[in-house]
Amino acid sequence: MRKKNKTTVLDYLNLDLKKIPKSIINIDDVDIKSTEIRNEKNYKVYKYIAVKDINIVLANARRLDEPAKKIENMKDLSYYLNKKNEEEYETILNLLQNASIEDVKEIEKFEDEFKEDVPIKIKYTKDYLWQIYYIKRTNKYYMIVPTQETEQQTFLYLLKKKIEDSNEKIYVPICNLDYENNYIEKSKINTLENSLFYFTNKWPMIYEVYDNNDNLSIDIIGQVDIYENIESDYKLHFKEENTLKDFYNLTKTLFYIQTELANYFKFDIILDETGTIHFYFKDNEITNSNLNEFYSNEIKRNLKSIEEIENIQVALTKKLNKLKLQEKSLNSELLEKQKQISTFLECKKTFFGRVKYFFKYSKKKLSVQEQNIIEENIETEDAGYIKPSYCDCIEDLIYVCKELKTKTTIAATTRLDIQNLTVKIEILKKKIENATLYIKEIESHKKSIFEFWKFTNKDEKNQLAEGVIQAENETRIEKKFNVKEDLTEFGKYLDSMQRKSLTEEEKNSLLLTETKILDDINSIINKERITTENLQKLKENEKLINIDEAILDHRETTKNIKSILGITEDLSLEEYSKKLENIVINIEKALKKSKINTTISLYTTKKPKNELTRLEINPQKLITSNKKIELYKINFKSNSNLLAFSNIIFFNNRNKTLPIGMDYSTHMLADLRKTELIKIKTTTNYIINLLDNSTKEQVTKIDITEISA
Repeated sequence: MRKKNKTTVLDYLNLDLKKIPKSIINIDDVDIKSTEIRNEKNYKVYKYIAVKDINIVLANARRLDEPAKKIENMKDLSYYLNKKNEEEYETILNLLQNASIEDVKEIEKFEDEFKEDVPIKIKYTKDYLWQIYYIKRTNKYYMIVPTQETEQQTFLYLLKKKIEDSNEKIYVPICNLDYENNYIEKSKINTLENSLFYFTNKWPMIYEVYDNNDNLSIDIIGQVDIYENIESDYKLHFKEENTLKDFYNLTKTLFYIQTELANYFKFDIILDETGTIHFYFKDNEITNSNLNEFYSNEIKRNLKSIEEIENIQVALTKKLNKLKLQEKSLNSELLEKQKQISTFLECKKTFFGRVKYFFKYSKKKLSVQEQNIIEENIETEDAGYIKPSYCDCIEDLIYVCKELKTKTTIAATTRLDIQNLTVKIEILKKKIENATLYIKEIESHKKSIFEFWKFTNKDEKNQLAEGVIQAENETRIEKKFNVKEDLTEFGKYLDSMQRKSLTEEEKNSLLLTETKILDDINSIINKERITTENLQKLKENEKLINIDEAILDHRETTKNIKSILGITEDLSLEEYSKKLENIVINIEKALKKSKINTTISLYTTKKPKNELTRLEINPQKLITSNKKIELYKINFKSNSNLLAFSNIIFFNNRNKTLPIGMDYSTHMLADLRKTELIKIKTTTNYIINLLDNSTKEQVTKIDITEISA
């Protein structure tokens, strides 16, 4: 058996071990130092290299062994093919015996496809098996074959081509080559990687690629969320130095603006059909050519905002100064009354003190509030100096935005001061009111010295009240729902709530809307007749809902939809329609009980109608390989009535082992009949799928319409 397999591989390679072809023997001695090679996890350089230019050497090592070990155990291919070297010769025979011709043919298939163009993702399946190193000192390429590895298809493919004395070039990664910096310095490549990571939240891969004619291009491959958890690949392909530098400068500039002025600028990423990134701000593309125009427009817009905030600040300052005068007046009045009350409390302790107080405060004094107060001239602070003119540059844009931020902060502080002072004045008024009542009580007993004497002998009354403390108005900033971060907890909340609030009939009714029965339910709502064909299909369909058995981690059974609805062969159309009418009633009752605890956006690929609608929480699940997708995003406010297809909807839970959450569906049911759907905007983007081992990308155009409910 071994001999047959060995002969088969040798025949496929056309290798005669008795007569070694000169084309596979290295002419010169192998000259590689351990410092000249290194192990790679991610290759940076891909090239087309002539088969004749690649020297083959074998090392008694593994692929990931240290370079020094590889060099120490490395010998030329001719050494392994020499019978005198028994151990090495046996190694090569074993290698040939264990080789898979099909694996070699797969490599051959790849290389044939890549003759015309490089793979769309630059890298390809099992490209790590090409252990090809470039030794700059000798200007030679070596393929180091680790003989202890089992996968040797790349070595055998190259061996086959060398035996054929082929003039072909093969597309391979070069292990120990770094960026050669022909287009852009390495430091700028690092900056570009950081900037793209900031905008996409995923690390890009940057490659130097040399085509079949040895022309250089820089290719950047990565992923980006183009819209609310919808992922897409992207590819940036630069054949010219200037276009790469332009993109670098633009990306670096926008990165600087957004990080410096995060509250003012957020640039959106739009892809085109080729997967190229374009930056947008407020639906306008930002390019190197219109950067100055962008600076100019934003400087003007922010200067206008500064002018508006300055006018607001003038009005706020006037109001604050008035409140300060009022506070000063009220403090004086309160101090006067407090002084009178404290004098009374001190004087009432002795006979002579009471007589003294009686005659001292016999003449009624006007309160400070009753006196004519001449309002002081209220002067406002100078609004500050703004440069009268600006150039259309990033420095002035940064300056103006920071100036706006400073003035906005000052205005916000002034508003807070007004709010706090208003509360303080209300407390002062209450204290004055309490003091006035206390003093009036004293004055009411000063008709004669004897009545006053009698009054002061009574127990002391409560002194001044503290006044009313008013709670400050709090502005709540609602957290935006994030599918990746919040879905688990949101699902647990909905499932727990529905277990408690919904009846079994309501849960079962909701389950029916997860199937095509929802169409019939809406027909009942719209008073349309259900077709006999629909009912017949329902009778014939054995399984209306597919539950992934692989994720079941409990002992509960799924609900039987046909049993819930009473579907039998004898069920008439009229009986079916009557059952659905009851289902509608149950769903309406359930919707009244179920409210969400956060704002959320839900998605559908069907244009929303005024009916019961099944919506998706995670838009990525609606993305298909179609060339075009219409996606509708509907925004719901907190406390909206929505039902979730949580775990309790699908299972009976008789054993009480059903986990809490939304593990089997991320759908929700909304009643859009009484909801006013207002279109906000429609945006267009592209989803790019860079297919493995292919030279073509898969492109899907996606139109996203945002709607407020």
